[in-house]
Amino acid sequence: MAKTKVKRRFSVHGSANPNAPYAHAVIYGNMVFVSGQGPLDPNTHKVVKAPFAEQAKLALTNLKTVLKSVGSSMDHMLTATVALKNKEDWEEFNEIYKTFIKPGKFPARISIEGQVPSGKGSNEILVGVQCVAHIPEKRIGK
Repeated sequence: MAKTKVKRRFSVHGSANPNAPYAHAVIYGNMVFVSGQGPLDPNTHKVVKAPFAEQAKLALTNLKTVLKSVGSSMDHMLTATVALKNKEDWEEFNEIYKTFIKPGKFPARISIEGQVPSGKGSNEILVGVQCVAHIPEKRIGK
């Protein structure tokens, strides 16, 4: 008899609270679906108004925090979606992105250009990242 997959929703302590009705992550079986992470300060829950590089590092750090909290990691990502407000930031993002993931562990990815919603009509977010990742068997349920 096959095991039933259980869907669980997570709001992660140490990560910025979502400012919209969604969970930080949803786990289904050994897969984790992480909501878009932006440059939100995990202490103030506000957008960090900063240059692109700082926002990109914070968005990726927030993604890493969510993945770690559910027993996964950046190296277990299967696919990622990157939203860039300005396509001119693509190369700079790639250089920062490579510092968060081990060589040979890069997931499938798409990068799109467009306004990244940040609530209340603001246009301060320059980058956002979401992903789907695998949770190693030994970590499921922890």
